[in-house]
Amino acid sequence: MLSVPFTFFLETFGSAKRLPLDLLWIGIASAALFALIGFLAGRRITRPLSALSQSIKRSRDGSTEKLVPASGYHEIDELTNSFNALISDLFKKNSALTEMNASLRRCTDEKTLEPAPAPHIVSFNEKRIESIIELVQDAYIAIDRNGVVTDWNSQSEKMFGWRKHEAIGQILSILVLPERFWGAYQNLISNHHEDGRVDFLNRRMEYTVVDRVGKEFQIEATIGLVTAEDSYFFSAFVHDISERRENERMKTEFISTVSHELRTPLTSIRASLSMLAGDMAGELPADARTLLHIAHGGCERLVRLVNDILDIEKLESGKMKYDMVGQSLDVLGKLACDAMQGFASQYQVNVTLHCDASAFARVDRDRLIQVVTNLLSNAIKFSAPGGIVALQIRRDGNSIHMSVVDHGAGIPEGFRDRVFQKFAQADATDSRQKGGTGLGLSICKNIVEEHGGVISFASEEGIGTTFNVELPAAEMEVDIENKAALL
Repeated sequence: MLSVPFTFFLETFGSAKRLPLDLLWIGIASAALFALIGFLAGRRITRPLSALSQSIKRSRDGSTEKLVPASGYHEIDELTNSFNALISDLFKKNSALTEMNASLRRCTDEKTLEPAPAPHIVSFNEKRIESIIELVQDAYIAIDRNGVVTDWNSQSEKMFGWRKHEAIGQILSILVLPERFWGAYQNLISNHHEDGRVDFLNRRMEYTVVDRVGKEFQIEATIGLVTAEDSYFFSAFVHDISERRENERMKTEFISTVSHELRTPLTSIRASLSMLAGDMAGELPADARTLLHIAHGGCERLVRLVNDILDIEKLESGKMKYDMVGQSLDVLGKLACDAMQGFASQYQVNVTLHCDASAFARVDRDRLIQVVTNLLSNAIKFSAPGGIVALQIRRDGNSIHMSVVDHGAGIPEGFRDRVFQKFAQADATDSRQKGGTGLGLSICKNIVEEHGGVISFASEEGIGTTFNVELPAAEMEVDIENKAALL
């Protein structure tokens, strides 16, 4: 049996006993090493985060310094770049807000520095305006943007019968407009709210209104728009024209009655004078024939005057009837020129016609011939012997242009704005000697406008005058009736 030395046993037992202690020191050393590595790694990671935190604090204090990404970690670099972009955007917006605040502060300071009107001046101006509104002869009404009455003077009280305290705060249309117009009134207000359209402003226009007891009457009103800083209101001056309208109606009826009563005897007198001039009752002495010629000319002028007055009355009352048919205007022009040849020969004037074959329009034949003959008659009367009066008709796209051109004395400068007025005649002695009723051009204007056209003129004293008529063109049709009349 082998024997183990005791010393070997002691050495082996001692080594086994020291093993846990060695392991302990190895563990402690390893932990310390890993702790050191973790600390160093943490420092590497936390250093850019700490710099980022310090940059945020400096930005909060107003610094515009940007953080440079240099950590080596992609995520931290992205965070740094995002932070830089955020800071840059914030400073731009802050700069804009600062500038805006400064601008607002300047405006406020300027307003503050403006001297405010003294209270007594404000009170005086208000009383002055109130006095003016009360003293005007017309009714004054103010309404807000919703059509509610805000002011109502004493003349309004007399005109409509509503007291001021009753009218203010009420819808204007309910107070003064017939019910059939309420919808149109609301549409006007709505259109102004939507697009600012105000076709009725600053123009004298006629309206039908109603008073407190329901009686309708005619007014003439001028409406204005008054704007303030953040609001606006409408103001209207209203004039009662019902009495004027009644006087005009009575005058028109009287003229119409007298004209009708005159037409029959004048027609008989003209026929009798024509027969005498034609030697129907035997040959007359030279002196009697001269007197007969004067009487016949005067009777013709009276007949024309009566006919013109009746035409004006029909036009103004809307009783003139039109038979609108497609017409070839070269045919109408030829008929009008032929009708004026006898008259032109008396003044030793030649009448010429120039017309496009394509000139075609929907017109009333008799009324358009009346317009052309009237213009030709005026041109002939004011042309010198041997002169030429030209009727020119041409088509230009969708329009027909008719011109009567003369080379006479021209229209005096001071008379041109009254050419188309009723009973208007130039004051020159030569003009008076030409005769005429002063109604012809007014009738022409009404007839042309009823055809949807426009009449105008251009004149130069000593050179001549051109009257222009523009009518809507129509498509060519077979014009059998007019061609038959021409043949």
